[in-house]
Amino acid sequence: MNDLKFAFRQLLKNPGFTAVAVLTLALGIGANTAIFSVFNAVFLRPLASDRPHEIVSIISNEKSEAVEGSSSYLDFVDYREQTSDVMSHLMAVGNFPQGVNLSAGEGTTHAWAAFVSADYFSILGIKPVHGRSFLSEEDKAPGANSVVMISEHLWRSRFASDPALIGKTLNVNQETHTVVGVVPERASFLKRVLQVDLFVPLAMKEKLSGEKDVFRNRGNRWLAVFGRLRSGVSLPQAQAKFTVMASQLQQQYPKEWTSDQGKPRGLALFPESKTRLPGLFPQGQVVGFLALLMGLVGVVMLIACVNLANLLLARATARNKEVAVRLALGASRWRLVRQLFTENLVLALFGGLAGLLLALWATTLLIQAEPAYQLLPMMAPVRVEPGFDQRVLGFAVLLSALTSLAFGLGPALRTSRSDFVVALKESGLQTTARHPWFSLRNGLMVGQVAASLVLVIGAGLFLRALAHVQKVDLGFDPKNLAIMSVDFSAQQTSPEKNEAFVERALERLSSLPGVASADLAFLLPLGFGSAAGPAELEGYNPRPNENLVLQANMVGPRYFETMRIAIVGGRSFEPKDRERADLLAVVNEALASRYWPDQDPIGKRIRTAQGSLEVVGVAKTSKYFSFTESPMPYYFVLWPKKFVLPFTTFIVRTSTPISDLLNTVRSELQALDRNLPVLDVKTMNEHLGLRLLPARVAATLSSIYAVLALGLVAIGLYGVMAYFVSLRTREIGIRMALGARRSNVLALVLKQGLAIISIGVAFGLVGALAATRILSSLLFGVSHTDLLTFTVVSLLLVSVALLACWLPARRAARVDPMEALRYE
Repeated sequence: MNDLKFAFRQLLKNPGFTAVAVLTLALGIGANTAIFSVFNAVFLRPLASDRPHEIVSIISNEKSEAVEGSSSYLDFVDYREQTSDVMSHLMAVGNFPQGVNLSAGEGTTHAWAAFVSADYFSILGIKPVHGRSFLSEEDKAPGANSVVMISEHLWRSRFASDPALIGKTLNVNQETHTVVGVVPERASFLKRVLQVDLFVPLAMKEKLSGEKDVFRNRGNRWLAVFGRLRSGVSLPQAQAKFTVMASQLQQQYPKEWTSDQGKPRGLALFPESKTRLPGLFPQGQVVGFLALLMGLVGVVMLIACVNLANLLLARATARNKEVAVRLALGASRWRLVRQLFTENLVLALFGGLAGLLLALWATTLLIQAEPAYQLLPMMAPVRVEPGFDQRVLGFAVLLSALTSLAFGLGPALRTSRSDFVVALKESGLQTTARHPWFSLRNGLMVGQVAASLVLVIGAGLFLRALAHVQKVDLGFDPKNLAIMSVDFSAQQTSPEKNEAFVERALERLSSLPGVASADLAFLLPLGFGSAAGPAELEGYNPRPNENLVLQANMVGPRYFETMRIAIVGGRSFEPKDRERADLLAVVNEALASRYWPDQDPIGKRIRTAQGSLEVVGVAKTSKYFSFTESPMPYYFVLWPKKFVLPFTTFIVRTSTPISDLLNTVRSELQALDRNLPVLDVKTMNEHLGLRLLPARVAATLSSIYAVLALGLVAIGLYGVMAYFVSLRTREIGIRMALGARRSNVLALVLKQGLAIISIGVAFGLVGALAATRILSSLLFGVSHTDLLTFTVVSLLLVSVALLACWLPARRAARVDPMEALRYE
């Protein structure tokens, strides 16, 4: 207690030092804690259930790895009947949430529903926020029990947390469903990055989706299966049981239990934590991305710790006489180390608390923003909700303690080893003679500048690459384009009615004031979907073992006009072409030049599984999947008459700013059918932003960390230089009394700072050349040794560092010689 009291008194007596040290720690700990909270939310946070370690995922696939591998409903029944000796319960969940139309009161909105077995919540041990879970009898007869549970997120956002909602009805795909319960937010879905609004019993699958034979077709693999291990049964024991069962099922149903590649399927068991991400997000890539972020904030933390060590060393120098007096009075070195280390722990405590508040503020902003990214209209939005729990709190506490131990113990030991006889003979005020150039303090400052330069150069390269990508010629004009989709699968209406809707929609959209053209497409350029298939090209002889697979898109007759894609040969589609019986195609320049280099592509035929296509035109090659892709062979098929896909996307080009007409376009579509919600309404630039999201995140976060690094360098240099200027106050007074001018004093202090900065920049440039080589694959159009970036960033860092040194130097130059000589 005496140590703590003394530590608090010392820190309060030196508010400038305390503030700088706490701020330094807060920035480093806060940045690391914020990133760790995201990693924790995706991978570490257990299910909100009883004994989550017992939950395993059962993957049916030809590969023995934790990848997407689905089971049919009949498979699920067999698993449940034959594995009761190793599994206490089995539950099934639809692989992906299904888009549905939700009506409650006025208006219809789009929502995402997950099909789950009736015992889903009871097996997980999840209790509803309100109401009850599903009953076993509600999941037996297909389509007989129209009940639904809603997520807490939907309950709060759409129904204002109304407890009276239980027992009321909602229209889901124009079918009346009774609300029986509200599911806790964290228990929404096992694939935790996907946002789910409704939960429906498996027995309602056919009725809500319109699909047939989902319960009788063993080849319809639409379920993800999870189970709870029996008490005392290990994962290898359960795996052995499922391996035998997979062999038996393969013998009984060889067709259904053989993959498309001709390999027999197996059954692999994994802990639930290894299968949390949907197949669109490979777990290794997500872990690698978060590891990169942790590496970046780790550098920030290292800079912060070096700052702290420098400040502690500077403060230790100022306390030499105090330590000498205590040693002379009989204090042991261990007693002094304990006292100094207690002060460091108090600093770490305040820094950790401030960092935790900073991380909490950052994650709260993220949660309040509710960023749900709609990557595909036919896929549930991606939503990550970081939060604080005991792991995040423990991480912050551990990081604070390690920081105190690693960078506070050294200065404490060094201080306790001072020669108190020599120290008592001196005045306690130090000169440069006591601080040789090759000191630990200067070495730490050089390392801090070098590490900061590496981080800032990396951020500069990411920003340059992002700017370069945004200037890439896309092959189409994204300005003044609006896109939106409708989901006919939720309506379960006739193809004729859907076709009529599309025709009326195109007619009304095209006639709107300010609309230049409108059309429809199956896929959008630079989206996350694709449609590839085997093809045969007339006049092209494939090479031996060449498996020709081409990417394609189905578009309307005015697609190229609406997208402003140039036709460089032949002609574009025309509205009257939709009346033709044969199918037409337009190929891009890349396809024509690669497969028909010395031939006229017009009139050639492309044979696919859907039929034979006649090529009528050649379009300019665009970007289809990535801003950085090489020219890719691609062809477009004219959308046939009386053919409507479940998801149809409309594209509208305006002659005025798109923001003025976005709501009007949405309203026109909704007016055609109030029961058909319009999905994913946004501008083309917003759509392209999703493809740029990884680059934007990398550039944004690296820039934030670079600013933190610059701030820490400035804080560290300022704090250390200010401390040593105060120690040299008497020396400066003597110099000025003997005739030194203010400019001489200013130059004296700046010279020391500039020397440290110069050496740090030199080491930083060498380190950056080595470190940025790792980033070369992520830097499109920019060399990892880009001279402009290295030069500008180096000058920026030197400017910031010099400013941090100039402020204490300016104060030193204004010292009154008479006051300085009376300093002691």
